[in-house]
Amino acid sequence: MLIDANQLDDGAVIEKDLCILGAGAAGIALALEFSGHGFSVALLEGGGFERDAESQALYEGVCEPPLIDPYLPASRLRYFGGTTNHWLGYCRPFDDIDFEQREWVPHSGWPITRATLEPFYRRAAAVCKVAPDFAGIEPLIAEPANRIWTFPFHIAPLRFGYAYRGVLVDATDIEVFLHANALRLALRPNGDSVDHVEVAASGDRRFQVRAKAFVLALGGIENARMLLVSDDVQSQGVGNQHDQVGRYFMDHPIFPVAQICTSHTSGPFTDLSVRNTDTWARSFRLADGEQERSRILNGCLSFNLIPQVEDVRQQLLTKKSWDTVEAYLAAEEQAGREVTVIGREGEDPALFFSRFDVRAEHAPNPDSRVTLDHEVDRFGLRRVRLDWRMQAIDFESVRRAVEVLAEDAGRFGWGRVRLAPDIDLERSYSPGFHHMGATRMQEDPKHGVVDRNCMVHGVKNLGIAGSSVFCTSGYANPTFSLVALAVRLADHLQKRLGGLA
Repeated sequence: MLIDANQLDDGAVIEKDLCILGAGAAGIALALEFSGHGFSVALLEGGGFERDAESQALYEGVCEPPLIDPYLPASRLRYFGGTTNHWLGYCRPFDDIDFEQREWVPHSGWPITRATLEPFYRRAAAVCKVAPDFAGIEPLIAEPANRIWTFPFHIAPLRFGYAYRGVLVDATDIEVFLHANALRLALRPNGDSVDHVEVAASGDRRFQVRAKAFVLALGGIENARMLLVSDDVQSQGVGNQHDQVGRYFMDHPIFPVAQICTSHTSGPFTDLSVRNTDTWARSFRLADGEQERSRILNGCLSFNLIPQVEDVRQQLLTKKSWDTVEAYLAAEEQAGREVTVIGREGEDPALFFSRFDVRAEHAPNPDSRVTLDHEVDRFGLRRVRLDWRMQAIDFESVRRAVEVLAEDAGRFGWGRVRLAPDIDLERSYSPGFHHMGATRMQEDPKHGVVDRNCMVHGVKNLGIAGSSVFCTSGYANPTFSLVALAVRLADHLQKRLGGLA
């Protein structure tokens, strides 16, 4: 059922088994898992079905350098379907090493393993509408000295809001509320559980949603913000007894650092399968052993074609609106997607020349964090202040990845790598618009916000869905893994709610 919150009576009280705050990838995936299971669900979306400037303005805030303030509204979309409305659709599970505690990476390690998520990755593939047969990582060549591994991404830019609108609106056990802006989580007096969520419609109307269980699925930044602004019972914010909410914020820094020149007659980088297609793309990374020997982070080396993803991000940050980028994208699409061929007429073999980027894992850093600014939005909620911090290991990992690729490309005769002239790694990167880590998963509440089941420590009926629970960032786009975690959280909540019945 579809309900416009603007049509509710002021002071209305909605009662459900489960209340999901946010209708992006995580919230929609969670709601889909509950459909038809005998539970009543409220799915709250602050925006409508289309982009709206007034709603989008609620994402404005303050960024510390190197980010600029437009990062906050440009990297997120506040309407049904959330940021999947501009998602490029790259799907790949995290690697085994991403979950491991690496002694050379402080604060690494998840309380779950890749194997734990494996069945949920298969279910997430159905939600994201990609093939479930994710090929593993394998050496680039069968050579003991080879240090480069290759792997595919599936590409499926699914717009969750459009794909699942009809299913959710038609579900008899789910009520979808549009223009329903969550204001505060109201805890019971002893602070051990959520009693209700206070909600505002677009106008002056206010109402409450009471439920047996609540899930924050507001996004990698807003999940932390909602916990922090809900400070009337717990003065530091919900689940923040140990000052962990908002810490360890991560994004994927993108470094457009180098170019490679290869022959079309030899070498693994000249095969046409390296190029992006409509359904998959091949990328590369350093082997686990090389990461350990060099004491560096994981990262993805990808060959870029037109349109350049990096260029789109820069357009967003400078133009501040997707409306102004659409014409740019259309023009780039008309330009085609072939890499540039360089070579004199009659020269054989021709040379293929392509830029490549490193999408780096971002090292967990407790000082990289989401906090609250003194400015407030139109509902009186304090806006976000974001401080995204890089460390020496972030830059050294990129430098070493390019060095290994260059060394092996020359040693095995694959081609030649050329660094961008006068490259300064500490000034030549930009954010990937992937928000992770600000409500991280750890079994010890002194080091995290949620437990291994994505339930907030000390608040027995509050879960968190989304990439804010990530402990490390890997290199893979976060959407696929956050959907897998949302599906897993759905199973956990159904068991808990069933036990309460």
